[in-house]
Amino acid sequence: FVAWGRRRLARRLRALHGATPYDVVYQFSAMESFGVPRSLDIPLVVHPSVHAAGERRWHRREGAQRLSSDSLMKRWFVDSWLALRVMRQRRDSRRATAIFALSHAFAREIIDDYGIDAARVRVVPNCVKVSDIPVGPGGDGVISVGRIAVRKGLEDVVALGAQCPDLAIDVVGNHSLWSDYRGLFSHVGPNVRLLGHRDRHEVFTMLGQHGVLLQLSRYEPFGLTVIESLAAGTPVVVTPAVGSSEELSPSVCRVVEPGDIDALAAAVRELMSQSPSLRDLARGEADKFSPERIGAVLEAALVAVVV
Repeated sequence: FVAWGRRRLARRLRALHGATPYDVVYQFSAMESFGVPRSLDIPLVVHPSVHAAGERRWHRREGAQRLSSDSLMKRWFVDSWLALRVMRQRRDSRRATAIFALSHAFAREIIDDYGIDAARVRVVPNCVKVSDIPVGPGGDGVISVGRIAVRKGLEDVVALGAQCPDLAIDVVGNHSLWSDYRGLFSHVGPNVRLLGHRDRHEVFTMLGQHGVLLQLSRYEPFGLTVIESLAAGTPVVVTPAVGSSEELSPSVCRVVEPGDIDALAAAVRELMSQSPSLRDLARGEADKFSPERIGAVLEAALVAVVV
């Protein structure tokens, strides 16, 4: 079905381009350029959310540490699938006229992993419609939102809960089809709650009812939950890998090294003590990623490609 859909897309693009020529083809999220005909002599811009080389690197490292509940056979199949995607993405990324990366850290990884000329890579972050997210009243708890899966740094969330049993930690999200880290939570104390999936608006409400968000990923090209948390008035603690933290004020976004639980605990407690006074500042930082501001950045980047 996917291959059939791609062929239909290719035919449609050719027909539309023939009727009214495009200046550029802009492909968001995926890095593979399936469905974009090579016969179209127009610039191709790829704006990926992740890249397979990064996913595979962390899948292999964390598999060796036995953090996942997945079987050896399943991990082997996933590794093989990611390896094929790396090959395809390396080829398609070299075909693209330009690549827009969600952060400077992600740009460096794409350049290093796929051998891309740095001059062809520009940074264009994600945007968040901040007006959709209400500022909440705050609270005394800590929240972590994201997939219960590879490279999300959940082992540090569990370690923080064990070291600080007085901290109430809510973990929101579900495992993915190809990575399951729920086993990490099988022996946590009562202060750590694995809440599973919640819909988008529930998450926004929950973000505003906590004192701090944790985003402790080992690989995270952007990290939308960071900006969503700030929009809800809740400060964040992140690792250096989280791309969305690059332009944020340290007043509301503290950066700690992966595995440093003492530094993590200290950052959480400091932000918790100031949380009520930081809510307006946090909301202001989220405005840096409004559609209006990021739209202007995207437009300038596309114009530069066409010109």
